[in-house]
Amino acid sequence: MKCATAPRSLAMPSRTRFVRLTTAALAASALVAGGLATASPSSATRPDAAQLLADGFVASDCYAPAGDPNPTTDLAAWLARDRQNELCSTQRLTDELTNPAFVRLSAMEVAGYEPSQIFSELNDPRPRSWGGFFVAGGDPFRTPARWTAAGRGQYLEFNLISTTGAKLQAELYSPLPHPGRRYPIVTFTPGLQESKEQAWWYGEGLAKAGYVVLVIDPQGQGDSEVTSHSTDPTKHCNPICDFPTDDKPETQAAADFAISTPRHPYLPGAGPNGRGSMRYNPLWREVDRSELGIAGHSLGATAITPIAQADPHVKAAISYDNLDGTIP
Repeated sequence: MKCATAPRSLAMPSRTRFVRLTTAALAASALVAGGLATASPSSATRPDAAQLLADGFVASDCYAPAGDPNPTTDLAAWLARDRQNELCSTQRLTDELTNPAFVRLSAMEVAGYEPSQIFSELNDPRPRSWGGFFVAGGDPFRTPARWTAAGRGQYLEFNLISTTGAKLQAELYSPLPHPGRRYPIVTFTPGLQESKEQAWWYGEGLAKAGYVVLVIDPQGQGDSEVTSHSTDPTKHCNPICDFPTDDKPETQAAADFAISTPRHPYLPGAGPNGRGSMRYNPLWREVDRSELGIAGHSLGATAITPIAQADPHVKAAISYDNLDGTIP
């Protein structure tokens, strides 16, 4: 059962909005032009994959325990482990670039995305992050359009206003409608200079398992706005950062928006920068507001730690990497 405030595209998007090309495909031109086997002049300290293979490192070792050699007493073994790790780190990139279907779908993504991005910028001149101009994105086999077309769940893309006043792009994933059912909701904050498209697997997987999932682009990342609009300078950015992103206020914004309703609207959306933004969760009828979880990766994982301890609405915190160990 869809609520009256939700756009008709919630169950089946009528307009496919393809996203930016994957980071892996960004490297394709360099690999094709230079050849995977070409060693750089600095390969003595930073060998490429081909040089590592020539030196006797083998990809099959990526499945074995890495070991823990002591760099003080056994530097040669420590360096060997480091170079083996470098080789293993190339496997996903190599996998993607040697898969014709992956490369073809990635090219289709960017061909569909760029015109949409240009018109979006013209219609909304607020400065976006560098992610609006440089390619980044998710697995082309997991585009929300493919996922909804296969009947696996519902998807909606929209924007909301952060506690900093910046306009954030967001996505909602949810199970197929079941009248009278309410689901727990989980928010997800990507890591530093990641985008929400890289979390397609997360939103789709959890929605299929019976959760509503809200994924955001933090301020200065992906398609979200760069500029803060709060009059409180402490809400603009971390004191030490020299870029506009700050995942803590955005994560709090996602948590507050996730449990908002028409009777309890999301307050930052009423600000002067709120034109065209959502004021409450369009799936509020399908959300169990007493079951809120917040998740994050890397810098997003750091952001969830203090919020999970301070916000009484949060029932679970899921950290993919760095929990913050420096909370006052």
